[in-house]
Amino acid sequence: LASLATWTDGAKDYYFNTKMHGVVDGGGDHPFQLGDAPWVIRTHSFIFRESRRYHSCTDYRSDLAISTSVTRVGRTSMDLEHGIYHDLGGTRKLLCEVASSIIVFSPETGKPVSHGMEQHAKDCGATTVQLSKDLPEAVPEGAFEFALKPRFADLDGHGHVNNAVLISYLQDARHGAACARSGAKYEKLEDLEAMYVEFLAMAGLEDEICVQLWPSSGSLFFRMSSKGRIILRARMDLGTRAAARLRPLPTLGAPLGALETPAARTLQGTLASIIAKRRDRGLLRKLTLRGGVDFCSNDYLGFARSKELARDIDLELARVSEGNVGSTGSRLLSGNSEYCEALEKELAAFHGAEASLIFNSGFDLNLGFFACVPQVGDLIFFDELIHQSVREGLKLSRGESRQFPHNDVEALRAQIAQAQAEREPGSFNIIVAVESVYSMDGHLAPLAELCDLVEEVGPGACLVVDEAHGTGVYGHEGRGLVSELGLEHRVFCRVHTFGKAMGCHGAAALGPQVLREYLINYAWPLVYSTSLPLHSLVAIRMPKERVLHSPSPIQGVIVPGNLQCVKMANDLRGVFDVLPIRSPTVPAGKERLRIILHAHNTEDQVHSLMDALEQHIGDSPAVAEAGALPSARL
Repeated sequence: LASLATWTDGAKDYYFNTKMHGVVDGGGDHPFQLGDAPWVIRTHSFIFRESRRYHSCTDYRSDLAISTSVTRVGRTSMDLEHGIYHDLGGTRKLLCEVASSIIVFSPETGKPVSHGMEQHAKDCGATTVQLSKDLPEAVPEGAFEFALKPRFADLDGHGHVNNAVLISYLQDARHGAACARSGAKYEKLEDLEAMYVEFLAMAGLEDEICVQLWPSSGSLFFRMSSKGRIILRARMDLGTRAAARLRPLPTLGAPLGALETPAARTLQGTLASIIAKRRDRGLLRKLTLRGGVDFCSNDYLGFARSKELARDIDLELARVSEGNVGSTGSRLLSGNSEYCEALEKELAAFHGAEASLIFNSGFDLNLGFFACVPQVGDLIFFDELIHQSVREGLKLSRGESRQFPHNDVEALRAQIAQAQAEREPGSFNIIVAVESVYSMDGHLAPLAELCDLVEEVGPGACLVVDEAHGTGVYGHEGRGLVSELGLEHRVFCRVHTFGKAMGCHGAAALGPQVLREYLINYAWPLVYSTSLPLHSLVAIRMPKERVLHSPSPIQGVIVPGNLQCVKMANDLRGVFDVLPIRSPTVPAGKERLRIILHAHNTEDQVHSLMDALEQHIGDSPAVAEAGALPSARL
């Protein structure tokens, strides 16, 4: 509901600040822009034509279209009608109709002012959205009360709580009444058929808001007030099934323990229920102690278990340490050091970059980068197999993210072309995010083709490559796949992590100096985290120059079905340490044993593993039919 109100308000602003599209004779700019005079929404009416909710996230997207028209004009007011459609690629399905009544105020007097549109009233049609506007004057005894305090983020540019936020307060009250008070499960949004809301006064940061809520005749009624002043009144008309489930709310003042509820709800009980459901689906994760021959860890070069490297780290630490155990604070406070600054310069020089910046982990780096670097209006295109850390960063991003099929450069090209056709040239940046080596499949990204595409798009496009599984394995002295292909100066940012082939911990962003400066100021995982201690920095600096020559150390054997995959891993685990990778981490039907080859694995160990795999594949027709990889693959 809050999103619908926000979208319609944005459509209104765009409509009035561009063209009237037939309402004003001859088109042209809108004739009544009164400087800073605020347009105030008096009422909203919603009718929901589709029960299904459409939403947008990194994995699923609905393309929406909004039509806006003036339906009635008064001296100081105007009625608008909005249609919100789901764009199905050539056809549109009506999701919701919204009718809004607005009024314009004079910034000098604070009173309604004429907008000069009377002469165009004859061109306006009748309002098509007709809802019951019955709002009881009195609040019945026993109405549920929900108290809240606005946050600074809820305010608009005039210092008032945004109307869309006020509507979200109604939803909070609705859920609070149904869940916390009565013990019932709140009615789903799909059961909401229509809504009418009447805005009567402004709300500000200092208001202590009370929302009163009560059911009557298949509807929910609301009154929002602060210190005796009514802010808004509203009604929600529920669907037939929802209205049938509606029951009177308990009387205010009744002891909570006396309420007739199905069961007392506790956070611990809720968590236990969620865990039980995950266990029933065979998806429950557990911490285990590893054993057997290592074919599962990310320690590609064996550095994590190298006694020689451990000795070198101890010697270097003894040489440079001043007795401190921890770093004492974040990099921006007391946690920076000359050693860290020198290490970053060494990393930048080693990888052929202008600058580098160390983070506590690759997850922190990706989370911070993708949350803060994309600006409002920017587009981020990411490979469908990208790491979860990138996805989590994109959830916090101000830009818009779109997924493209794995390693499909032509599909990406088409998506970028479509985006360029929809937007004004030069008004946005494009960021393409990929991994050099994908952790579940071992596939290599077509980096040269991606660089060509980005350069074709123009200077507003750039490529970001996560080298987590390429570091130490590809390129001269383990510089990564970008370096091996000679693409260092064609990639905007490279993410190198040290917790895999390098056998220690941490990560570094490699790119231009301006990126380093920007991340220091806006990447919150760096700004607000205690920095790596000296021991971790020394461990990053000390690994020997050893390279594993292999197309990819990550191999996979497809074992369809979570239960079957786990069973095969358990059967092997007595001797071989391999991991089952279950859906939804990988697509359903593509569950697999993830096998990692290391520098410390002997040929005899690999042959023994292959013998065991071939035996299990032969005993399982489903695994063989799924195309389980033959021994030649390993």
